Amino acid sequence: MSIALAGEAPRVTFAGVPMGHEFNSLVLALLYAGGHPPKVDEALLEQIRNLPGNVILKPMYPCPARAARKRCRP
Repeated sequence: MSIALAGEAPRVTFAGVPMGHEFNSLVLALLYAGGHPPKVDEALLEQIRNLPGNVILKPMYPCPARAARKRCRP
């Protein structure tokens, strides 16, 4: 299952049908892919802005399914 704006390449792909807590991820992915901004408390954003030094965040995610590992590699 892939999620994308009409006419664009998919931004989010699920290896299967999201169920349980993955369904929450599906709903959030639909909102974000559609351009809806995430709800983040302004105080939290201010804390992030005030972190000392140069901070580089690199999102990481596990790829537990053996068959899917090829797709998980950058």
